[in-house]
Amino acid sequence: MPAKSRREPLPCASAGSTTGGASGFDRKTVNRIENGRHSPSLDRVFILAHALDVQPLELFQQRGP
Repeated sequence: MPAKSRREPLPCASAGSTTGGASGFDRKTVNRIENGRHSPSLDRVFILAHALDVQPLELFQQRGP
């Protein structure tokens, strides 16, 4: 089984911003998504992308090594 690659934190989510409030996700859920332990439903991906002011596809792109 391939090792899980760790994603970079969602923009502004780890800094305690209003991302959770704007998206409806609580801080624990944002952390679980960042660490690959939770997969939001497709409709929630669009809500989260809108709250972060990014395109939904950007949430799925790997960054870094």
